[in-house]
Amino acid sequence: MPDPSENAFGRYMGRLILEPLRDGRLMRVIEPFGFLDPEQKRWPVPVGTKVDGASIPQPLWSLIGGPFEGKYRDASVVHDYYCDVRTEPWKAVHRVFYLGMRASGLSDQRAKLMYTAVYFAGPRWTDTAVENARLPKDDDPSVLFSIQHSNFGKSVLDATSVDGQSAHDFLRSGKVMWPNGTRTTLSLWQLEKLIELENPGLAEIERSIDSAAEVLESPFTKSQRTRLLNTAGLNTALQ
Repeated sequence: MPDPSENAFGRYMGRLILEPLRDGRLMRVIEPFGFLDPEQKRWPVPVGTKVDGASIPQPLWSLIGGPFEGKYRDASVVHDYYCDVRTEPWKAVHRVFYLGMRASGLSDQRAKLMYTAVYFAGPRWTDTAVENARLPKDDDPSVLFSIQHSNFGKSVLDATSVDGQSAHDFLRSGKVMWPNGTRTTLSLWQLEKLIELENPGLAEIERSIDSAAEVLESPFTKSQRTRLLNTAGLNTALQ
């Protein structure tokens, strides 16, 4: 009988058996485990690995019930380990998290919701292991997005706000940059509806987040703002 975990998204190798440690926070892997992605690349998780689910932003825990529960568990352990050892590019590690969720039977919509939040708020690193500076500091999900040529990109701009002002309004405000201490938020529930409606691909999700960092986190001039609005096809619609 075929292994039900073996499908177009990859399959798990071995059984995930976790031993709770005395500190009440850490779990230890006690049997060989790992993931084989669709390109036949192996993502082994060694016996003795300690994980705590910290690679998944805590605001998401209210949606999934915790990183070691349900269909998220196996994928979260692989993700946790590779976010700790950082032996693979961060984008590849976050993508294998998506693949693992799909291989575990999670719906595409929910897996994309989780992937989007992890892509923005999860750990990132370079060859010098730069500390992640985007991890949310509290329990309110915060995800940045920006303009794209797609309906998805435009819709998330409508849903994104900084200190109560939409990203659209900011682009038209004439401000050069946001003042210090601002807070950019997007409701994960709004995001879930947009993903259900538009069904964006992972590359489109990545582009939306990456360009948001440029638009909402970096200073830019009035001419640059006009160019961004024109590029997105939003100038006429907003006036």
